[in-house]
Amino acid sequence: MVSLPLLIGTLFLSLAGSQDAGSKALMLAHFGLFLLWQPFFSRGASVGLLTLAAVTGGLLAATLLGGHWFPVLWICVLLGILGGRISGTDSRRTRTHLLGALFCLLLLLLFRVTPGLLPAQPVPDLVAHAVDFGIPLVLLGMLALQPDAESGKAARGLDFFYSLLAFQLALLLVLGTLVAATVSGNGYFEALLITIFTAALALLMLGLVWNPSHGFSGLRSYFSRYILSVGVPFEGFLQQLAARADAVGDPHGFLDAAIELLEGLPWVAAAGWQTADAEGMRGRAFTDACLVFPYPDLTLRLETATAATPAVVLHVRLLTQLIAEFHAGKCRELQLRQNAYMQAVHETGARLTHDIKNLLQSLVSLTSAGELMEDDQAGAYAAMVKRQLPLLTQRLHGTLDKLRAPVAGAADVQSPVRQWWQALDARYAGRGVCFDGLPEDEDGRSLPHHLFDSVAENLLENALRKRALEPDVRVCLRWLPSPNGPAFAVSDSGTAVPPDVVQHLFLHPASTMKGLGIGLMQAAAQARQQGFRLALRVNQPGEVVFCLQPAADSLRDSTAAVVLG
Repeated sequence: MVSLPLLIGTLFLSLAGSQDAGSKALMLAHFGLFLLWQPFFSRGASVGLLTLAAVTGGLLAATLLGGHWFPVLWICVLLGILGGRISGTDSRRTRTHLLGALFCLLLLLLFRVTPGLLPAQPVPDLVAHAVDFGIPLVLLGMLALQPDAESGKAARGLDFFYSLLAFQLALLLVLGTLVAATVSGNGYFEALLITIFTAALALLMLGLVWNPSHGFSGLRSYFSRYILSVGVPFEGFLQQLAARADAVGDPHGFLDAAIELLEGLPWVAAAGWQTADAEGMRGRAFTDACLVFPYPDLTLRLETATAATPAVVLHVRLLTQLIAEFHAGKCRELQLRQNAYMQAVHETGARLTHDIKNLLQSLVSLTSAGELMEDDQAGAYAAMVKRQLPLLTQRLHGTLDKLRAPVAGAADVQSPVRQWWQALDARYAGRGVCFDGLPEDEDGRSLPHHLFDSVAENLLENALRKRALEPDVRVCLRWLPSPNGPAFAVSDSGTAVPPDVVQHLFLHPASTMKGLGIGLMQAAAQARQQGFRLALRVNQPGEVVFCLQPAADSLRDSTAAVVLG
């Protein structure tokens, strides 16, 4: 930033005297300092010979051949550059430094260069002396008020919009003053005042239209809408992005499709993405102008042909945030699919484990009956084993079939009601279970064999386990009359199920010493899949009743049918 006061000082000295060799030498020195100060190329960047020759030739031609209009245009260009740099810094010292340079250039433009375009309108000596003494004092103040290095680097950026606006305002002052002086015939200062007040009035009207207090939203909304569609129609890009999100299910595949859209924008040279386990890129080799947008699980990188303006950065940030949100949704969708798969595996394994547990319990019952029988009862025991082994074999084959084809909701094997009832009665013969209530009119009906076997054995084994702790408990299985399908109830006269267990008895595994746990949860889920409902209908000391009935049955009908013997 030290070169900025020297830059303006050499311009001031070159315009102070007559256009002789000394003034031209000072102007060349001014152009050299400008090349060191300019914000378009970094100091370490390499410049091609063609660019260097073009810049050198243009500056030499302007110095040797430029008339009165060249200093006017050149100072307007410098004012535009300074205006674009002031908007890019928040440091007070840097802003004050740049405002001092802007003030010096305005004095040179309005009181040194522009009056030369009107030979009949000389500047008064008092004003000329004030400018001659005022500009050096401001430059000395700029030398004393040097900005810090970090804020100086931040101020090297250039906002094209503000630069263009400052250039146009400076040129408007010059051209407006010339027109006002020529048309009205007034002096230079009167014409300058007319131009300043006219420009101020125009800016005031523009401010009112830009952000009006009432009525329509103003030009600001239209300008914002334009900014949001810089380089690409926003709605069109969003539609294409949503279409690719619907078509591609894999998160990495979606990112490849998304950066393909970004790479297709005219101002994007290359685009890339990176996650914790993969990365991808499209486009040609990376340039120096890079935009990086980090998100929780994704980093997007864009390379542009030139340095992006703040408006473009805002626009690209919105686009990349949309891509990041879609990617997060894809990751959640993939996680849900994996969780659903693991849940299906878990439910299949739990259901098969439950069936095998029931088979083992039946085998334990057979062996226990054999150990308790006397020698003269060996024939009866052999007849019972002969009846039970085919049933156990059939149930084992059914369990293996589920293992070979674990399809959720598969159709169950239908068995006659009386046949199932008699087989279950035979399995629990001698274990103190009361079977009652099967009417004669049930002979023509059938039921889902595996479901009723699984639920009945689970409920009966839980009740028998309770009787092991409470010897006087009576266990009974009673058939329920129902117009919608087969139904039964298992009751016992033991203690009631604890209230904290009842709340999640059929939804979560229940922690209890009486066996009312994961088996009931699996049985209830299996019943729901086949259109039945397992519920605890009565829960009080001395009367605990579980019912399996069609889901269409009402609570009142099923409860009224439960009568403990």
